[in-house]
Amino acid sequence: MELHVFRHIEDLDSLAWNAILSDEDVFHQHRFLQLLQNAQVENADMRFLAFYKSGELLGSSVISIFTIDVSLFANRDKGIQFIKRIFPNLFRIRICFCGIPLSAGQSNIRWKNESDATEITQMTLAYMEEVCAREKIKYCVSKEHKDDHGSWVYLQNDYLKVPSLPGVSMALNFNSVEDYLSSLRAPYRRQIMSGWKKLQNEEPTFVEDYFQSGYPETAPVFTCVSGNSVNSDDFFEKYISVISRAESRLETLNVDFFRAFFKEYHASVCVLCMVYKGDVLGMFALMEQDGILRFLWTAKSDDKDAFDTYGNLLSATVVLGIQKGMQHLDLGQTAYYPKMRLGASGYPLHLYFRARLRWQQALIKRFKHTLFPEYPLPVLRVFRSKTIQL
Repeated sequence: MELHVFRHIEDLDSLAWNAILSDEDVFHQHRFLQLLQNAQVENADMRFLAFYKSGELLGSSVISIFTIDVSLFANRDKGIQFIKRIFPNLFRIRICFCGIPLSAGQSNIRWKNESDATEITQMTLAYMEEVCAREKIKYCVSKEHKDDHGSWVYLQNDYLKVPSLPGVSMALNFNSVEDYLSSLRAPYRRQIMSGWKKLQNEEPTFVEDYFQSGYPETAPVFTCVSGNSVNSDDFFEKYISVISRAESRLETLNVDFFRAFFKEYHASVCVLCMVYKGDVLGMFALMEQDGILRFLWTAKSDDKDAFDTYGNLLSATVVLGIQKGMQHLDLGQTAYYPKMRLGASGYPLHLYFRARLRWQQALIKRFKHTLFPEYPLPVLRVFRSKTIQL
């Protein structure tokens, strides 16, 4: 297996890069990596690793070097909060990631044949070690993994397996919105209906081409805006408001990224807007993909308002998914309880962490459960016939 390293994704053939990917590998696609690199998200130094055998590309991985606050996983720990008040930048460290400067619940290492997985993983980790030694980087991370596939390779290379923030998803096994509502236990159905009462309706009202329709609403309604039509600057401004209030900041995307993203993915992305008398109260960026409606980002100026905008956007997303005949919702890695009470369930994600200095690795291992705690998610009986667990 031969390794070729590229500093710019444009230098790689997009057809060859994408040929080994599945339809679900949205965040490893050539065009997505290109717009991410061109936007210089988090000022990341990105490298693109291509693995060849007899001239054929059989695997790929992405390395990104950037600074992150590693305490984000332990923001609820009072001891960590106390230390951060005294030393606010103590946990901000430069890390060499196998991954991209965007958290999407997916890893960024791929192979065409399962038989090459170990070699490609081993060569990726060896390259990361080489980069860290050359550029004096003390920490390596591979993110974000859904299963233990190949875990032994990381552990053999002195990586610690630690929990990441869990993901949330929801199966849409419903014939209609009425079918969905009737499947819920009464307390959770009442919570949804209580939010809809603030819309003065029995369920969310969707208006096509709202901004050109002159629709005479007396309460907030919903409209889907294509990527070509969304105001990227307005979305970014409202997105930054959400980020500033976030308990855990995974990364911060910039306006150049959103401008490029909505233009490039206009055919598969819609922005679900909750609007009232011409004003956009909040937005969800959603991506449709092979029966999956994928939640991407929230954009919303106010934390709370009289219309329960965030809660109603969430339930409207469920309604939209059912109406579109989607089989599944992928709801990201935030706001667990509001999503869970709609019927979503959680799945664990983990990453592999390594400090290159032995004493630091030993210290992190000692305090692993403080720095990287399991995110506590309760069990809720949302549906009448089954138990949903996050």
